[in-house]
Amino acid sequence: MNEFGIFSKEVATSLDIPTSNLRKWSLLLEESGYVFERNEKNQRIYYNRDVNALSQMKIFMEKNRNIEDAVKVVIKRVQDKKSADETLSVIRDSDSEITLEKSDLKEIMQMAIKTALVEQKNEFTSLFKEYQQMAAVAQEEKKLPDSNDNWVARMKLEHKFRGKTKN
Repeated sequence: MNEFGIFSKEVATSLDIPTSNLRKWSLLLEESGYVFERNEKNQRIYYNRDVNALSQMKIFMEKNRNIEDAVKVVIKRVQDKKSADETLSVIRDSDSEITLEKSDLKEIMQMAIKTALVEQKNEFTSLFKEYQQMAAVAQEEKKLPDSNDNWVARMKLEHKFRGKTKN
């Protein structure tokens, strides 16, 4: 669909409804406060948002809802979307400065500190386990006499240590 808008015949065709139904639905929506843009000849120009609203009406009526209920639901959804868009616009237009309550800031800082402490504890625990394994290997090496005959035994012990650090 084109961003410049389309006329009723194209909308009716895309929704697979007669142009008379489109006119009736459009009038009912307008009576409930919906605004369609019009050209200099006072013809309605339909945009994506309008076609979406009309498509929703069609879906509601296909589900055995009467046209008045369908109009109410569509108007409510359009108003909700408009309200959400306005809120988002205000947020975007406001300063990028964020203000926090003292209690919120305290909670954020406590969470950050707790996370940092947990990370440091995990790192310390990992390093301590590695140190214990190295100390055990060193202790085993002290028990072995330093000769060429025990070279194979030292290699096995070193291999054992490396295997533990990979797990």
